[in-house]
Amino acid sequence: MNTLEEREVIALVVQASKCLEALTRKFKAEAMSAECQAKIAQQQTEIALIQAEEEAERKRKEQEPKGMIKCPFGFCPICGAVGTDRQRSGAVITDTCAEGHSYESTDAVPLSEMMRRKRVN
Repeated sequence: MNTLEEREVIALVVQASKCLEALTRKFKAEAMSAECQAKIAQQQTEIALIQAEEEAERKRKEQEPKGMIKCPFGFCPICGAVGTDRQRSGAVITDTCAEGHSYESTDAVPLSEMMRRKRVN
């Protein structure tokens, strides 16, 4: 049979073991919490960057002059109408203007040239 001292030592060891288990659980929870907080912070940073980009785009659009001509395909060299469509066929890229003329995209007149022509006339 165990003596009183041995039983007390065993009880202290059991109590210490339970404390160690509790501390281990707490440490793991804190570590997971810190990891989650780091992920949350990273996602918040990404969200802030996206919002900043959206805000910059909105401001850029607000600052664009109203009625600005948008012509991603340039202007027709035949009639001066805005290019509305682009098709690629092998090495040849063909644009079509609002009036239906087709021409190679290399022949499209850029906006700067159209603006110069309008100032001259």
